[in-house]
Amino acid sequence: MTVTMGAPDRLTSLRFPSILVLAGPALVLCGLAVASPRSAGGAEVVTASPPAAYAWRLETSASYAATNDFDGWGIALRGGWLANRYLVVGAGVETTRLHAEGVTDGSFLPAHAYSQTFQTTFPAVFLRGQLPFRRVTPYVELAAGLVVVHGVSSEYVQCQYGNGPGAGLALGVDTQIVPSISVGLRAGVRNPGWGVACLAEGGPWSYQADFRMTSLALTAGFRW
Repeated sequence: MTVTMGAPDRLTSLRFPSILVLAGPALVLCGLAVASPRSAGGAEVVTASPPAAYAWRLETSASYAATNDFDGWGIALRGGWLANRYLVVGAGVETTRLHAEGVTDGSFLPAHAYSQTFQTTFPAVFLRGQLPFRRVTPYVELAAGLVVVHGVSSEYVQCQYGNGPGAGLALGVDTQIVPSISVGLRAGVRNPGWGVACLAEGGPWSYQADFRMTSLALTAGFRW
């Protein structure tokens, strides 16, 4: 009885640790096999939903502009398509109200007060090259279109800008507030008109054509 009863106990005591040793690695492998499909499935979900690309841009701006003889304030609206990460093509319109006033020098005739105000509007297509960083995007822009001078009001002035071809160059920088909204600063130059026509008479104020109307603008942009 002693021998018979003791043998199974010793056998059981020897087999139980062995079963644990063999079952332990098997349980670990089963756990890894179960976890692996979940991890792979999670990776697929992440890579299957990339961030949305913003292909279109709408921008508005308010600017101060000046030539040698005139200065004033302007506004602009531009829309563009992102051809690739570094190139934007689009169209826009910018209009500026310019004004000049003063008193003639009175060298040969009595001094006389003068003033002239006109609107210069520039509808154009543009090409913008940009270098996007995480939050800041500097750019350079070339534009070509038509300059229209209208709304002219003059007093004792014998010259006036005319209509004609227009071209512009701008440098700027945009700062992202949120992914779809940005604000920025923009400096530009364009012609305010095409040539100047003056009456052949003495006395009234006259001026020369200035093809460099410089401007500084604050911009706000929306992308979608």
